[in-house]
Amino acid sequence: IASKVCADEILHAVRNNKRLFPIVRRDATNFEEGSVAHEKIKQHNWLMFREQDDFETAFKTLIETISLDLEHLHSHTRLLVRAIEWGKGRSDSLLLRGDDLANAERWLAQSVAKEPQPTELQETYIKNSRDVEDASNRAISILKDAERKAQSRIKTGAIILAGALILALAVSLWAKSSIDEADKKTKDANKAVAKADITLDKTNAEIDFLRGRDFEALLNAMRAYYKLRKAETALGNLLDVKRSDILLILLKMIYENPAINILEGHSDTLVSAQFSEDGSKIFTISKDNTAKIWNLKGQVLKIINKHVDSPSQTQFNKQGDRLITTSKNKVLKILDIEDNIIKEVKDIEHAQFSDDYSNIIAYPNSNKQSVLALDLQGNLIHEFKLPEDFDNRYFKANFDATKLIYSTKNSTVQILDYQNNVVLEIPDASYAYFNEDSSKVIVYSSASYNKEKHRIFDLQSDRQPLELKSEEIRDLALNRDGSKILTLTTASQKDDTQKVKLSNFKDNQINETLLEFRVENIIGNDFSEDYTKIILRSNDNKIQIWDLKGDYIEGVKYELDKYPVFNRDHSKFINRDGNNVRLLDTSSKSVTIQGNNFDIRNFSRDGNRILTSNKDQQTVQLFDLQGNPIGEPLKAKSDDENAYINNDFKKIVIVDDKAKRRRIFDFSGKLNADIEGIATTFNKDGSRIATRLANKILLWDAQGNRMGTEIDTGLNESEWKSMNFSSDGTKLIVIAEKKLQIWDLESR
Repeated sequence: IASKVCADEILHAVRNNKRLFPIVRRDATNFEEGSVAHEKIKQHNWLMFREQDDFETAFKTLIETISLDLEHLHSHTRLLVRAIEWGKGRSDSLLLRGDDLANAERWLAQSVAKEPQPTELQETYIKNSRDVEDASNRAISILKDAERKAQSRIKTGAIILAGALILALAVSLWAKSSIDEADKKTKDANKAVAKADITLDKTNAEIDFLRGRDFEALLNAMRAYYKLRKAETALGNLLDVKRSDILLILLKMIYENPAINILEGHSDTLVSAQFSEDGSKIFTISKDNTAKIWNLKGQVLKIINKHVDSPSQTQFNKQGDRLITTSKNKVLKILDIEDNIIKEVKDIEHAQFSDDYSNIIAYPNSNKQSVLALDLQGNLIHEFKLPEDFDNRYFKANFDATKLIYSTKNSTVQILDYQNNVVLEIPDASYAYFNEDSSKVIVYSSASYNKEKHRIFDLQSDRQPLELKSEEIRDLALNRDGSKILTLTTASQKDDTQKVKLSNFKDNQINETLLEFRVENIIGNDFSEDYTKIILRSNDNKIQIWDLKGDYIEGVKYELDKYPVFNRDHSKFINRDGNNVRLLDTSSKSVTIQGNNFDIRNFSRDGNRILTSNKDQQTVQLFDLQGNPIGEPLKAKSDDENAYINNDFKKIVIVDDKAKRRRIFDFSGKLNADIEGIATTFNKDGSRIATRLANKILLWDAQGNRMGTEIDTGLNESEWKSMNFSSDGTKLIVIAEKKLQIWDLESR
């Protein structure tokens, strides 16, 4: 809200009296201070979309609020567009007339207690329309008065009568001419307004899409498409706006919303990359001694480059407002995102954020035998004092840095509280970690101790630890509060399969099974960070993602040294690739099509088919999203042929511009028509096809038979733009460089 871009957008909306819907995603402590938020924002009821709020209820309220008094809102938008168009040149031809003016005046009168309020431009536009309308009415009144006076003097003689008749005839002819001209201008104005309205929505959709506002882009594109269809019904297909242009925006959002972005900009190898807590940003750190914050479109939002002396010892917090970096001379620097040093702490060998990112865990020089817990300002909270036999290869604080778990050199794991009391000592342990709320500790034993078992300790009770034999259970994980346990069995000797089980976990014991399914070649399991999915790691470098119902969602392959970093719900992940970061969407389908020298022509509208051409074999082939061929390959007649899917009628059109022919197939590969011409267009139900040949238009039925006589347009190649059937199929509209032709097909 405090950013200049946001302030400019709000100011634009306020100036044009647009409706505002403040949505609270996270609480802002300084919202009411100074001029952080525009006064208009503060005046509205806020729609709560925070983590703790009920999304369904909030979303329903949002939809209801947006839909409130749509008739008033649509009138406001329509009049604003017309007023803006009129305001550019103040042409009287764009003013309101008759019923339109009366409706606008009623709307203006009724808008006193409604939102959004009329703008000053709208009020001026309606007032000027009334002034011109009144002037026109006065002129008509004068003419009628003149006619009345002339008729009262009809008895003065035939000459005066004849003169009056001539005058009346002249007035009548003038009036008819004026009415015809007014009708023409009204129609032209209606077309101009409709075009401006549709173009405005289309342009807004394109801008929103480029700025990453996908929801707004989708709404604007849908509005534009609906208005275009409505305008075609009322005015015919005479607007120079194509459905295909709007559909292209919709298809971009549905099918081309990037499944992969490459974040380029670092000049040396990346050290780390991570998502922000809300998944809307990516933080990268590179050996070029810079740290960067990116949005998901690959745009750099911030660069921190003054104090990143040792990239391998640098870390962002999840909120993206702090960095910590430890230099080679063992100085910990705490930075804000403006590249300012908040504090320097000397004699620190290594540092990292606590799991909740509210503290910093710092490991001093090894001869100090301690671990420090610092706040985000660098102040000491407490110091964990470690024993002489501390193994500095492994230590880990719990989520809020009130406990520390570490290993000793005699293979014992110990847990210290912030007062340096040993809370728990666990012998014969190679590795241990806290669950998220620190209520339990999961301990792994090494085979070298001849006690191959996993143990779970409950830190909130004196219950005996749960012991699970590692020869039976390969891996396990607890959810956030330790109420559920996920286990992975070792491979069965019978069929090499493994069981994944999700069970309730109570009183430090495994209770009823909630979910069970079989897998193969899995080496580890865990929950996603938001605990909504099950994540499995296989021995062939693949991440498997499952939902909590046991349904497989997606698999992600990775290179051995490039383990992917996922966002909280595992819907996106990032891979380091040299100096760059690749952002990928786990829901995107990966299609492998066997063969060489393939070109992808286009997708079907539903996104379930891909049309390819193979230049080596001179064939065109349709595939499904699993890479399976649909039907037989279609043989091209020459290297010059091209192909595309006509989505309206599920046809494949093979284009041979050199021979000036079009072959049309259905999706099964059956030839429907082989016709002469270029620039193919279909009517609404696909029963008629029009092609252009030089300056003539040829008409065909769906089977490729000629219909009627050819149309001689008289246009040369440079004048030609496009042609389309009218919505009812009775006319053909030809758009040229400086002219428009409408051909009646019923007479042909």
